[in-house]
This record gives sequence, C-alpha cells and structure tokens, in this order.
Amino acid sequence: MRINGEVDVHELRVMLREATAPVHRKLDAHPVLKPLFDAKLNPAQYSLVLRCFHDFYSQIQPILGRELSHIPVHYELTNRLPWLNQDLADLRQLGCNSPQATTFSLPALNSSSAVIGALYVIEGSTLGAQVIAQQVRRSLGFHATWCARFFHGFGEVTLEHWRKYWDFATTLCEPAHYPHATDTAVALFECLIAGLDEAWAQRETTLLHPI
Repeated sequence: MRINGEVDVHELRVMLREATAPVHRKLDAHPVLKPLFDAKLNPAQYSLVLRCFHDFYSQIQPILGRELSHIPVHYELTNRLPWLNQDLADLRQLGCNSPQATTFSLPALNSSSAVIGALYVIEGSTLGAQVIAQQVRRSLGFHATWCARFFHGFGEVTLEHWRKYWDFATTLCEPAHYPHATDTAVALFECLIAGLDEAWAQRETTLLHPI
C-alpha cells in the first residue's frame, strides 16, 4: 500500500524475508559455504568459495547492469568482480589454484520487480559477509586488502548501502509486483544452491580422480 504517496516497503521486506528464509538457511548450510563459519577453514576451501562467487557474479552482473540501465530510477550496482579477481590472485600466490568454472542457471531478470528480487539477495549478502570477513580474519588472517576484499565489501558503510537498496525498492516496486520480486529472490537462492552443488560434485570427482 501507499502511505502519504510513498510505497510502504515493510510488506515487501516481510514477504522477501519469510519467503527466502528456508532457501537462505539451506544455502548457508551448503558444504561449499559451511567451512566459512568453521575455525578450521583452510585456504583451499576458501578458494573454492571465492571461485564460485566469481563465476556467479561474472554471469549476473552484466545482466543486472543492462536491466538497471533501462529503469528510470538510478541505482548504482557495485562491481564485485575486481574484489574477487584480486582475492583469487592473492590466493594463487599462496599456491591455491582455482577449481573448474561453475555454471549458474539464472532466473529471468527482465523486469524491475525481478531486479528488485535479485538485488535483495545480492545486496543482502553484504550483511552476512561482514560476519564472514571477521571469521576469515580469525581463521586465516585474511583481511580487507589481502584475500578478503570480497567479504569485507563495503565495510563500515554496509548498512548505509543496504538502506540505499531499500530506498530504491521503495521508489520502484509497486505492491502488485511484490510476489514477482519475491519469487525471483527465491529462484536466485535456488540457482546459487544448484551451482554450488555442481562445484561440490566437481570437487568430489577431482578428489577421487585427480588429474
């Protein structure tokens, strides 16, 4: 609904949070990502995580950039690939070679509501990334300028960046389109899980049949 001419985004927040909660928990518990929360995290496990995210952002960022250019409301999408490329380069100096590339079957992102749903997943991940960055520093000693640029992300201005996303969503997304935004967010989580399943299967195959 609208309050004083503005869209009340609380309903969208609740819909997105509740709809994505099960797949979000499943993603966090995935065997590729779960080691991030373990004090015994090793560089090889960490390298696999970064490579998967590199492949994901390599696919989704050009699409989101194109769709955002067609939307009349401006939104500045930060390019995560430079962070990931530099982190992976740092890891190669430590002897961690990147595993095989992973393919992600992205949902359709050809409407403003779909973009809102996708950005909910991407921009929301920066909140949890702050916790991961702290854990990675404790486990491996990696930090904002060495191997952990991606998870450090926006650092102290993360919440401000998150608020900008909601300002954008409030301006752009009409209540009639909330279900589509929510469905897209769920589909993107499922896409991530499927891609990580592929990466994990490749890892298991490599361990059983090393080149």
